Order: sequence, then C-alpha cells, then structure tokens
Amino acid sequence: MMQRIKDWMTKPVDISSLVFFRIAFGFVMLWEVGRYLGKDWVERYFIDPDFYFTFQGFGWVSPLEGNAMYVFFLILGILAFCIMLGLFYRTSIVLFFFGFAYLFLLDKTNYLNHFYLITLLSFI
Repeated sequence: MMQRIKDWMTKPVDISSLVFFRIAFGFVMLWEVGRYLGKDWVERYFIDPDFYFTFQGFGWVSPLEGNAMYVFFLILGILAFCIMLGLFYRTSIVLFFFGFAYLFLLDKTNYLNHFYLITLLSFI
C-alpha cells in the first residue's frame, strides 16, 4: 500500500496546468493594476487620504509620497506582465508578492478579500 502511494506521489505530472495558472494569474494582475491606474483609484485610495487605518503592528507602513505611487503601480504592472510571459519568473513573483503585500497593508479600509488571496497566491 505504501509503495503504491509513493509511486502515485512521485509519478510525473504534466506542467501545462501550472503554465496556464501562471499566465492567467499574470494577466489578471496586469488587468487589476490597469484598473487602478485607469480609474484613478491610485490617487483616490493612496494619495488623497490624510489618514490611514493601518493594521495592528504595521503602523510603520505608509504610502509613497506624491506621484511615486503611480510609479509603484507601473512597476507592479511590469512585474505582472513578466509573470504572465514567464520572464524572470522567480524574481518577478517575489517582487510582486512584496509589492502587493505592501498595498494590502497600507490601509485596512481598502480591504478586499481577493487582495488577501492575491497576496497568498503570489507567496506560494
């Protein structure tokens, strides 16, 4: 019985589902970053507010000054594009994880459960 389980666990698996997931994840993240830039949500949620409700223990996380948040979102978009194409995937996904976690931790009034999911998916 244990040998059958071991054989099943070590059997080669087709990589196409992982490739599809990486492409789809990169595309959806690129689309999400585009929405924030296109609908001017960057300014509304991260530049205009005078006060941010931080998560407990993360009061030190604060938004970048002025238009630097736009540059930050452009960098996230470039990273999402790299994830979608598989360019420098490991570096891109790690940087995307830290960038998106930073966005998630900026203000808990912007909390969306799929932002938490995106942070977790980019971590694994």
